Amino acid sequence: MAAQPDAVVACVTVEICSAAFYLDDDEGVLVSACLFSDGPGAALVHPGGRDVLDAIGPAIPGYSLAESRSVLQTHGNMSSPSILFVLEE
Repeated sequence: MAAQPDAVVACVTVEICSAAFYLDDDEGVLVSACLFSDGPGAALVHPGGRDVLDAIGPAIPGYSLAESRSVLQTHGNMSSPSILFVLEE
C-alpha cells in the first residue's frame, strides 16, 4: 500500500470463530490464520465477545476496535450479521 498510495484495495472481511483459538494460544497465530496480506488499511473485527476483542486487540496494534466494542455493547453477539453493524458504525 505504501508503494501505491492511490491503489484501490479490496477489503476482505473474515469472521473469526471461537474454534480458531484452538490453533495456538498466541494471538498473532490467530490473526495470521485469518488475515492474508501485508497489513490491512483498516481493521473491522466481528464482535464475537469481549474475550475475542481483548485477544485480537494487542495482535493488531494501531487499529481501533471501538466500533466492534460499541456494537457488542449495544446489540450483543448477533453471529455473522454483527460485522454488518460494525461496518455501519
